[in-house]
Amino acid sequence: MQGDGSQACLNVQHLVLKLFYTLTQHHLPLVLLGQKGQWPVFSQWMEIVRQVLDGSNPEFEKKPEDPDDVQELQQNEWWKTKKWSIRILYRMFERYGTPGSVMKEYKQFAEFFLKTFSEGALQIVFKIMESFRRGDFVAEKVMRDALLYLKVRTPYACVDFEI
Repeated sequence: MQGDGSQACLNVQHLVLKLFYTLTQHHLPLVLLGQKGQWPVFSQWMEIVRQVLDGSNPEFEKKPEDPDDVQELQQNEWWKTKKWSIRILYRMFERYGTPGSVMKEYKQFAEFFLKTFSEGALQIVFKIMESFRRGDFVAEKVMRDALLYLKVRTPYACVDFEI
């Protein structure tokens, strides 16, 4: 899904991510995601999501001085690809990645998701938060879904305290 960074290329990426989200929003067709227990096709999708969310572009991350430019930046295709990527990450964890709250057919997948993607996803969400903290521009919808991810992810955090 890497491209030349043009608006046309970003538009295609945005649409592909939106289609994947729509496909998996209410039902995750495990048979389409590869061999049970490994799910290589799903792993490839999550790698795409990671690359999009981990990517940076100083041109679109610089906070605009003119408030009128904020709306234009919010609608930029670069931020739309990030929006759909974080939305996929949030939906996958919320609906299919929590072993204690999924339907029986997704239990093994949820354990796989939690073990395989949870830590890396959390690092990416923290990176988004850090960008915002530094004063960089982060689209509102990206920040909203990053916060939603943290909200659903927090109960599954494993923290060991040593005294």
